[in-house]
Amino acid sequence: MTSVLAQDTAATASADTKEILVKGKDLVVMRGELDEAMSRHEHEMINSGKLIHDDDRTEVLARLLDRIVFIRLVMARATDDEKKRGAHKAKMAVEDVRTRLGTDSAFKRLIQRAGLDEATFRSLKVEEQTVLLVLDREVKSKIQISDEAVAKYYNDQPEKFDRPEVIRAAHILVATRQNSGKELSEETKKEKRKLAENVLERVRKGEDFTKLARQFSDDGGSRYNGGEVTLTRGQTFVEFETAAGALKPNEISNLVTSELGYHIIKGIERKAAGKVSLAEASKDIREFLVQKEFEKQVPAYTDRLKNEAGIELAATAPKAKK
Repeated sequence: MTSVLAQDTAATASADTKEILVKGKDLVVMRGELDEAMSRHEHEMINSGKLIHDDDRTEVLARLLDRIVFIRLVMARATDDEKKRGAHKAKMAVEDVRTRLGTDSAFKRLIQRAGLDEATFRSLKVEEQTVLLVLDREVKSKIQISDEAVAKYYNDQPEKFDRPEVIRAAHILVATRQNSGKELSEETKKEKRKLAENVLERVRKGEDFTKLARQFSDDGGSRYNGGEVTLTRGQTFVEFETAAGALKPNEISNLVTSELGYHIIKGIERKAAGKVSLAEASKDIREFLVQKEFEKQVPAYTDRLKNEAGIELAATAPKAKK
C-alpha cells in the first residue's frame, strides 16, 4: 500500500512546485502548496476506503485551492490576540484527541493516516482554531436573531422539543469479553468479578469515582471523562438502564451484570420525559439559527475578501465546474 500511495502522490505532484496558481495583494499560492493539500486529502480518502476518480480530480483540486486561498485571506485578518487564543485552543484540541485515543502510539497512527507529521498536524490545528475566531468576530458576532424568530421556530416544529427520559450516570465497566467480542473463560470471569467487587468496595469507602473509572474501566468511550454517560431509554442494555434510572444523585449501585461484564454505576441526574419549554430551548434555538445564517453569509464574506485582495487565478489553475 505504501508503494502504491507513493506512486499516486508522485503522479499528482507537479514537476514545477513553484508555479504560481493564485496571486493577489500580499498573497501567492504555488503549485507545491496545492500538491501537499492534495496528498493529505488522498491519504485521508485511502484510509477511509475511498479513491478519487479521475473525472473528479480537477473538481477536488479546485476546491482544495479555494480552501487554501480562503484560509490565507482569513488568517491575514487575525489579530495578535486571536493568534494567541487560536494557538491555545489548538493545543487543548490536540491534547483532547491524544487523551481520547488513550496512547501516544494511537495518536501517532492517526496523524500518519492523514499523511502528516506531528508538527504539521499541530500547525493545521492552530490555523483551524484561529480562522474560527476571526469568522466569529467578523461574521457570526454581527448576526442578530430576534426573540420572535426563536419563538416561531419553536412553535413551527413542536416535535423537535419532545424530550425523552434522559439518564446521566457514571460507570466503571469490568469487561467479561475480549475486544473481539469473544467471552472470557469462566475462570477469568471469576477473577474479573473479584476485581469488580474490590473496585466497588473502594468506591463505597469514598475513593474518587472519576479516578477509579480512569484506572479500571474497560469502556473506552467513557473512561477518560470519569465514566460519565448520557442516555435515553432503549439505547443500551436493559439491566444497565434499569439500575441507572433508579439511582439518586451520587448513589452507587450494587454490581450490575450485562452482556459486556460488570458495571458499577453512580447516579448523576435523571430528567423525566416531557416537553422542553421555550425558555429551556431558546439558547439552543438561537445558536442553531445563528449558525444557519452564518453558513449563508460565509460565501459572500469570502467573495468580499477575494475582491479586496484582487485575487487572480492562473490559466493553469484547476477550476470548479459552474
